[in-house]
Amino acid sequence: MRRRSEGRASESGMVLVVVTVVAGLLLLSGLGLVALAGRDMLTMRHRVERQHLRHLAYGALHVAATALATSSFHEVLRGNIRTAAGDPASVASYALTLDIIVDVRSETAWLTCGRRTSCTDTDRRRTTMTRPWGPRNPQWVVVMQGPSSRWWPGAWHRGSVVVVWAGDDAREIDGDPAHDDEAGPATGQGIVRLYAVAYGVSGGRQAVEAELIRYCEATVAHCQTGCELSGVREVNSEL
Repeated sequence: MRRRSEGRASESGMVLVVVTVVAGLLLLSGLGLVALAGRDMLTMRHRVERQHLRHLAYGALHVAATALATSSFHEVLRGNIRTAAGDPASVASYALTLDIIVDVRSETAWLTCGRRTSCTDTDRRRTTMTRPWGPRNPQWVVVMQGPSSRWWPGAWHRGSVVVVWAGDDAREIDGDPAHDDEAGPATGQGIVRLYAVAYGVSGGRQAVEAELIRYCEATVAHCQTGCELSGVREVNSEL
């Protein structure tokens, strides 16, 4: 009788172990499914944000192009022309979250010479893979900046920021990145480059670039006011 009781106790112990192991496996499986679902939701959120930022970057490019169409490209390249409704140059940064800050001056320096501090002319003229034109490398200036809600109302992009830079066309041969060459269309006359970036609250960014071209008639000494964007393209979103 005693042996039978001991056998039952042993069987009960084994059942308890098996139940515990199965319960642990089910718990781990459940946690894995929760983690997978959370990762998928985060991936989807980032994908949706990238799509929104892409639209914002394209929109900012067109807003800036429209604003600059009738402006002197010389003044644009000197940083004297900005879009209406945008923030002034005195606004140097935007805090999207507690740990995501867009430093406009740092981004400008990085785009111009690949450094996060101020650029010297020697830095700008240095030939690199991303800035292969040497002395003709653009000196980028901000022409538009501010919260995207300032131009496009709506909750889907709340908290995001757009910045647009203008730079001299690298085909110019006048050697002055703050001056629009007047030697003729073949050398970049009446052309500036625009670079637009949209920044999101999740840390994402999307960038597009294009040439803003002002057409001139061969028999007319001064350019006409008509402009258009040419060669609009997405670029590496990391400046």
